[in-house]
Amino acid sequence: MHYGAIMRGGFTTVELEKAAEFLEKQEEARRAKFDEMRDSARWMWLFNPGSGEAEPVEILMDTGADANIMTEGMAKDYNLKMIRLGTPETFEMTVGEFTCLYQVEVSWRGARDKYDKMEFYIVSSQDARIQTPLLGRVSIQETKDSLLMECPRKTIAYTAMKKKTPEDEMRTRQAREQALADRTKLAQDKTTYQEARSEQRRAKGSSSKVKKS
Repeated sequence: MHYGAIMRGGFTTVELEKAAEFLEKQEEARRAKFDEMRDSARWMWLFNPGSGEAEPVEILMDTGADANIMTEGMAKDYNLKMIRLGTPETFEMTVGEFTCLYQVEVSWRGARDKYDKMEFYIVSSQDARIQTPLLGRVSIQETKDSLLMECPRKTIAYTAMKKKTPEDEMRTRQAREQALADRTKLAQDKTTYQEARSEQRRAKGSSSKVKKS
């Protein structure tokens, strides 16, 4: 007896259909959000230590992310020194989840001669999801009034760098600690959900066996 649904691999066809529908809606939401990000693209200058100039680069703002992301190829294009992380870091972005092994520090310049430094985590150049650097919500808050609305016409000499004050360092550290706490809670919630789903499936499996016997 099927009791209203066929079992496949421990799941009913109804459950599989619902899961597929959920994943499709999730992917549609991701695509819509990414299109929104593309429509609100901004620009800044990034300092290239190799050329001694600040070069214009397009930036996408990902308000749902807690990290800045660029590819290894982008880091090499701007002659940025990649630093290996002590442990891999995983981030959830609008375009999906990324696990990063390296990070870089970049010097940037925006409107009204605003300039500072920020960190980007590095993903593989083979990852087609990243076509231009992504800014996470912390950096968006710090730079949103300084980002350029359109592409600058040329590169600029960029030799004077602003040193961070103790207050800047403290705000950056607090932002990182909050981002880490957010990621930890998200991971815990995800684990709890997965454990609950597994327990639910086991319970359904046991119930099905009892009914068949």
